[in-house]
Amino acid sequence: MKTNCIMCPLGCELDIKKFKSGEIKVSGHTCPRGEKYGREEVTSPMRTISTLVRVGEKVVPVKTSGPIPKDKIEEVLDEISKVNLKDTPTFGAVIIENILDLGVNIISIGF
Repeated sequence: MKTNCIMCPLGCELDIKKFKSGEIKVSGHTCPRGEKYGREEVTSPMRTISTLVRVGEKVVPVKTSGPIPKDKIEEVLDEISKVNLKDTPTFGAVIIENILDLGVNIISIGF
């Protein structure tokens, strides 16, 4: 599998091989974060997401406080889309606590 590392601005092109034995070999990285990312990408891919939440007729940007499983992104976005706040939140305010029991919050990143 070939992919680009997203852990730093270098964007190294990784070549990731998973063998029948379970061994994972990552090449093409220039730092330890790239190797870690490559291994996680084939075992349990995670992403941090950002989107918008309604505040009346306006919107404010929000994000996950940490990474979530890649296969849960659509469910998380569905939950966030149900929110319509009455007041503009302060920076860093928790909008949804422990979304979908994933251990991360949805927090405000702007106002």
